[in-house]
Amino acid sequence: MSRAWEGLTEGETRENHPPSPRPYASPVVRELYYFCIHAQGMRERYVRAVLLLLIAPLRWILGGLGGRRLARRLIHLPLRGMSRDRLDFLGEEFASTLPAAARCEFFSTDLLDHVALPLARAAGVPRVACPRMEFRDGIATGRLEQTECTLPEPTRAPATKAIVLFENGPNRGDLSVLRALAGKQILLVGGTGFIGKVWLSNVLRDLPQLAAIHLLVRRKGTISGEERVRRMFIESPLFGGLPAESLARVRVVEGDMCLPGLGLSADAKRTLAASLDLIVNSGGITEFGPDVRWAAATNVDATLHVLDFLRGCAHAALLHLSTCYVAGRRNGRIAERIIPDYNPRGLPGFDAEKERNELACLVRAEESAEAGGGLRQRLINLGMQRALSWGWPNTYTYTKSLAESLLLRRGAGLPIAVVRPSIVETSTQEPFRGWNEGINTSAPLSWLLGTYFRQLPSNGRKRLDIVPVDLVTRAMTLIAAALVERRHDPIYQIATSSRNPCDMRRSIELTGLAHRKHYRTLPGMAPWLRRQFDTVAVSRRRYRAFSAPRQKAVVRVLGRVLPFARAPLRRAEKSLDRVEKLIELYRPFILENEQVFESDRIEKLTAALSPEERVRFGCDPATIDWSEYWIDIHIPALRRWSFPLLEGRGVKA
Repeated sequence: MSRAWEGLTEGETRENHPPSPRPYASPVVRELYYFCIHAQGMRERYVRAVLLLLIAPLRWILGGLGGRRLARRLIHLPLRGMSRDRLDFLGEEFASTLPAAARCEFFSTDLLDHVALPLARAAGVPRVACPRMEFRDGIATGRLEQTECTLPEPTRAPATKAIVLFENGPNRGDLSVLRALAGKQILLVGGTGFIGKVWLSNVLRDLPQLAAIHLLVRRKGTISGEERVRRMFIESPLFGGLPAESLARVRVVEGDMCLPGLGLSADAKRTLAASLDLIVNSGGITEFGPDVRWAAATNVDATLHVLDFLRGCAHAALLHLSTCYVAGRRNGRIAERIIPDYNPRGLPGFDAEKERNELACLVRAEESAEAGGGLRQRLINLGMQRALSWGWPNTYTYTKSLAESLLLRRGAGLPIAVVRPSIVETSTQEPFRGWNEGINTSAPLSWLLGTYFRQLPSNGRKRLDIVPVDLVTRAMTLIAAALVERRHDPIYQIATSSRNPCDMRRSIELTGLAHRKHYRTLPGMAPWLRRQFDTVAVSRRRYRAFSAPRQKAVVRVLGRVLPFARAPLRRAEKSLDRVEKLIELYRPFILENEQVFESDRIEKLTAALSPEERVRFGCDPATIDWSEYWIDIHIPALRRWSFPLLEGRGVKA
C-alpha cells in the first residue's frame, strides 16, 4: 500500500507506524487543508486553513510524545461545522489526486473515510479501516468516531423508512392500480404540459391494460390538435421507445379547456360523457406574475368548465392538479384538509365566488379605462396586488387557490380529488433519469448560483420543498386508482418537507457543489474561477448592504463619473437589475414562510398496495438521497434542458 497517503499494509498497526517528520507534508494535513481551503464561504476558507496550519506542528509534537490519538482528534477540529455533503464531495476530488492504491484484502489509513473509501473502491479493496467524523444533522462536530473496518461503499445510504399503516385505513395489498385502471378510459386535460407529458408517458408504459387515453388539445393557429400531438410524440424524448400499440391508445380530442363545454363538438361531448371513467386536469399556467385575465381564464374558469363537464358524465371521477402553495403566506405545518373560502391571512368576509366576480369587474374597469397604453402591465399589477391583499405571494397561487375553493364548493358530493404537489422538478428514474423542461420553476435561481453571484438572501433553516416529477406522476396514478374505486380522500399533498426535508442551507450548498463538478471538467481560466465562487445564504439586510442592490448603486455612481465607460456599466446595471427582480420573485420560497407540508394520505395509499405494485406505483419521498439528486441528477438536467433556454441557446436533442 502506498505510503503517499499513509496507507498501512495488512499486519501493520497504527502504533508502530511513526508520524511524519514533516507535519505540513503529512498526507493527513494535506487532506484537511484541501477540505479547509474549499469550504463554502471565502472568509470561512481562510479561517479554517490558518487554524489548521497553526495546529499542525502541535499534532507533530504530541505524536512524538505518545499522544497520537489526542493529536489526531485535535487536528480535525478545523472541520467542525462543515457538512457531510461537502466533505464527501471534496473527499472524492482529493482522492483523485493521490496515487492509486495497490490491490489487497484490507488496509488501514489515517485519512478520513471521505477519502479512504473512494480510494478503496477504485482499487477494489473490500475492507478498510479509517477514522470517521462525527456528524449531527449532517454537520461535522469536529470529533472522530472509533476507527472501524467497513466495505468500500458510500457512507450515506439513501434515506429509507418503513411504510406507516394507519388505523382505520386500507389493509396492505387490498388496492391494485393494475386492477383498478384495467379497461378504463381517461380524459387528460393539459397533456402537453410538463407534468401532463410525464404522466402520459409513464401511464402508457406502466398500464398496458388501460383502454384509452383521450387528450384534450386545442388548435394552435393553423396547426390542429392532432398535428400538435403527432409532433410531440416525434420531438419529445419522453415518448422515444414506446411501441406503436401503446401510442395507438392515445386519442386526440380537439377542444379548449377555457371554453364552456371544453370547446367540444356535440358528438364528442356525448361520446366521452358516456364512456369516461376518469378526468385528469393538469392544465393551467405556472408563471408567477402573468396577466390576470390569462391566469383567471386558465386556472379558474377552465377548472369550472371541467367541473361542468364532469357533471354531465355517466360515471367519471376528477383528479385536479393544484399546488401546495395555495397555502400562501403562512408558517408551520400545512395539513391536508379543506378550509372553505380559504385565504392565508384568515380575513373575515372572504368568499371565493364573490372574489371571482370582483376580480372580473376590476379587469373590465381596467380594460375600459382611458389610461393610454400599458394595459397588460396594469393587469399584471392588478393580479399581484389582489393576491398580496389576501395573503398569497403571487397571481399563480392566488388563482390556483380560488379554483380549488370553487371546485370543492361547487363539486360537493362528486368524486373529486385535489392533488397538491410542491415545487415539481427533475425526474429521478421515470421516464428516464434526469428529465426536465422549461424555465418556470427553480431553473433561473439554480442558474444564478452557477455564476459569480455570491450572497443569496435566504433563511437557511427554511425547508425548500422540491419533489421529483416522477414522484408526482406516481402519486397521480395511485390516486387515480383510488378515485376509480371511490376510496379517495378529497385532498392529497405530494411533498418532501415532512418526510425527507432538505433545508435552504443544504440546497444552496448542493447546488454549488453540482456546478463545481461541472466546471472542474472544463479547461481554461474561466471555469477555474467559477469553481472558486460558492453562494452562501445571508440575511436580507446583508444582501442589501453587499450584494446586487448595493452593487447596482455603485455601478450607477461610476456611470456618472466615468462617462467613457457608460456602455459596459449600463449593461452591468441591467444585469444586476435582473438579479434583483429574480430574487424578489423567489423571495417567498427561499426566505419567507417556514412551511411543512403534510403528506400522510399518499403514504396511506402506498401502504395499501401489494409489495409488487409498491415497487411500480408506490410513492415514498423518504427514498430520495438529496446529495445524489442535486449533484448527479437535478442540476445536470437543468444544464441539459433548461439553462440553454435561459442563455438564449437552443436545446440539442
